[in-house]
Amino acid sequence: MSEAIRLLCDLVAIDSVNPTLVPGAAGEAGFEALLTATNYHSEHENYTAAVAALARSAPTDPALLIAVRPGMFHPAMYAKMLATLQNLFPGRVRVNIVTGSSPAENAMYGDNEDHGKRYERTREFMQILRQLWTAPPPQSFSSDLYSFENTVLDPAPVQPIPLYFGGASPVAQGIAADLADVYLMWGERQDMLAERLAQMRALEVQTGRPLRYGLRTHVIVREKE
Repeated sequence: MSEAIRLLCDLVAIDSVNPTLVPGAAGEAGFEALLTATNYHSEHENYTAAVAALARSAPTDPALLIAVRPGMFHPAMYAKMLATLQNLFPGRVRVNIVTGSSPAENAMYGDNEDHGKRYERTREFMQILRQLWTAPPPQSFSSDLYSFENTVLDPAPVQPIPLYFGGASPVAQGIAADLADVYLMWGERQDMLAERLAQMRALEVQTGRPLRYGLRTHVIVREKE
């Protein structure tokens, strides 16, 4: 099984009662990373849960793929949060950029931007993360969406923090080609996946940036149908 599929073919929530249980069991089963999702209305806040799980699990347990919605955090602050986590738990932090959910859920947390503005924000969010993690400080940035001056992110992450991102629209595919490390897809029909992969491979040629790919599927296990 390829790395991308092994990471994402089974997505496991953090056990709020015993956050060491799920990472340990997943590691024994051969998984390399677990997703902490962003369903704020029905789950614990996922960054806090991720910190708890990393702090109470073994350094050899799977990494955590921490999902984030750009509308919830300023990217300069979130870059520092993730860098700190990667330095405390080297090699166990990855981030899944989620542009948005349903309009109703977005509105629960004050995010009322339309589709186009959300993707514009996502691009700048990812751009700023990379800028602050890799460019020498201090760094500044100014746009209609984000602004900061002479920001010092020190220490920088001891290891690169991979960016995972998905989306079927042309604008989403362009963002992935320019800024993501892993492009995520849903479990669609084989012909649809083949078409999506061909589109992304063409963008790889244009940008000169190789991508890895992840396929997200949900497995339902029960006694009978």
